[in-house]
Amino acid sequence: MSTLRLKITLGLLLILVLPVTVSAKEREFQIDLLVYANNDPSAAFSENWPDNLRLRYPSNWRALPPVGSTDREITRVATVAPEFAKTLKSMSLSSRYRKLIQASWRQTLTKRSRAPAIVIQGGDPSGEHFELEGYIKVAVERYLYISTDLWFTRFGGNGGNYYLPMPPYKPGANEPVEPDFDSLFAADDLDIEQGPDTADSGTASPAPVANATPINRIVVMNQERRLRSGELHFLDHPLFGVLVMISNADDLPPVEAAPQEPTP
Repeated sequence: MSTLRLKITLGLLLILVLPVTVSAKEREFQIDLLVYANNDPSAAFSENWPDNLRLRYPSNWRALPPVGSTDREITRVATVAPEFAKTLKSMSLSSRYRKLIQASWRQTLTKRSRAPAIVIQGGDPSGEHFELEGYIKVAVERYLYISTDLWFTRFGGNGGNYYLPMPPYKPGANEPVEPDFDSLFAADDLDIEQGPDTADSGTASPAPVANATPINRIVVMNQERRLRSGELHFLDHPLFGVLVMISNADDLPPVEAAPQEPTP
């Protein structure tokens, strides 16, 4: 093949490939997430839970920024997709569910091997820990993917040989507390305001340490699921669950800028 023909062929290939690459790189999605506890008493006796767990945070973790703020590829938002909001409202009317955390954010997704670990903390605090801890990863390749590595702890009474890894960050002392699950729909509209769970990100995962608070049980949700954009998905466990919806940001209203502090 002549040099001219080779250049023309390479140029045509670049034209065909470049728009796909740019489009994939710049696609932003909104992630609507609810993690809830199952209040059914019988669920606690449905299985035997192992205590030889190896829990840790990866080094590429990210904290969710405050509502209206952006930290690198993640923008925390105060509104949820309409279909997700309808399901939240239905679940809030049931005594079977207890909210551990509900959060929404927009994120420019990458492939699974490069997806950051979004740190999740929620539920009742105990010492330096929360009932719900762990992380999730959201990615896009040919399909959307979510992977969960979440652990749900029941404190009090030594039920086994458990330890919890130290969280990679501590929420700031001045951060507002997230609203109760029952109060999420106090307003007439379906806009849901969430308290931030954030602090500066780091680069290393803390080593496991002994727990000052006795632990009765830890159960883990370690799953990976392929998702469709704009559809509700449940990730189930006998004691807690995840409701998630990932939507193309282009299909949702634009994010409003956070209010600016008045200049003196």
